Amino acid sequence: MVMADSTGKKYSLFLVLKTPASKIKVVVQENLTLRQGFGKQLWKDVEPLQNRFQCRIYGNPTAWWNSLIGVDFLRYHFADRPDLATKKVFLLWDDFSAHFTDEVVACAAELNVVLEKIPPRFTWMCQPADVAWIRPMKSQLRKMWIDNSIRRQVKNSKSQNSTFKLQA
Repeated sequence: MVMADSTGKKYSLFLVLKTPASKIKVVVQENLTLRQGFGKQLWKDVEPLQNRFQCRIYGNPTAWWNSLIGVDFLRYHFADRPDLATKKVFLLWDDFSAHFTDEVVACAAELNVVLEKIPPRFTWMCQPADVAWIRPMKSQLRKMWIDNSIRRQVKNSKSQNSTFKLQA
């Protein structure tokens, strides 16, 4: 998600990428709690990217925004405002169900954020970045990420003089 305010100030990018979930429930919960949905190995690549580009990257099996990410987004951007108690923030979001779950709405109210839905079929007018930038950017980032991961695996396989086996 790309966000800017009425003064033109740009905020940290929030990305949701596709990553497989563990088959072990305890590990799934650990990944969500500690690593924004990523496994231990992949997190070693994701965390430095977040720090380098000052963004937040989340992963889940569908690559779709969900309630947990919505709450994290609100807390990340709005929880530490100096004017939290005295000034409301108006946030215009498309009419996606995960943007308006009970948890997200409660968090927004707690943070003095007023959520407003963009009517269906008007996203192109209010959020042109969704159409023009986000999808191509996510596709390119994912391609680079996969290329780098596969390239590293091949290199390690060659250096160990072992048969290459692609790992998730």
